[in-house]
Amino acid sequence: QWQDEDGLAVQSSWSMVVEAGWFQFITAFVVLANMVMIVLELNDPGLRSIFFIPDQATLLFYIVELIFRMHYFKGRFFSASTGSRMWNILDLVVVIAGVLDQWLLSLWEVNQDSMLKKFLSSLMLLRITRVLKIVRVLLEADLSWAEGPIFQSFIGCVICCNALVMGLETDTDWIGWSYIEQALLLIYTFEIAV
Repeated sequence: QWQDEDGLAVQSSWSMVVEAGWFQFITAFVVLANMVMIVLELNDPGLRSIFFIPDQATLLFYIVELIFRMHYFKGRFFSASTGSRMWNILDLVVVIAGVLDQWLLSLWEVNQDSMLKKFLSSLMLLRITRVLKIVRVLLEADLSWAEGPIFQSFIGCVICCNALVMGLETDTDWIGWSYIEQALLLIYTFEIAV
């Protein structure tokens, strides 16, 4: 038994995994992968069929995470401190929007020009709110390891790789450079955020 952020006693259970650093890291990775899929789907709607299974797996992950959080917080899920309550409500809205968009919308035969279809299609925009889950992870996770020598050495290696990539970009014409640049930018953004 230990105390949560509100100072209330919490019993140890399987649902405590939602507060573990490794689980929050996995959550951030899932959210980032989901954001990449959403952006790619918006740029090329034909990819929606390719990403169908990963989209379903991502939604299932969010549902399981929400169930674990609800079990972990029990009756305090909506009555926790103001900050936690808002994040919990956001998680619930993201999951409901995902279920409506990915499961229920596909079951309904709706005229393409109807208001209902336009409303239900706008729910896809709510999927973008999933990126806020990364903000939650960054705010709640113990990221003190990012100050350690291993992570600092990793960032040094990334900087060296970036310099090498910049040099190769000037000599070699390749479409993959932009993807490498985006990955490096993501690493730099993470380093600045923590």
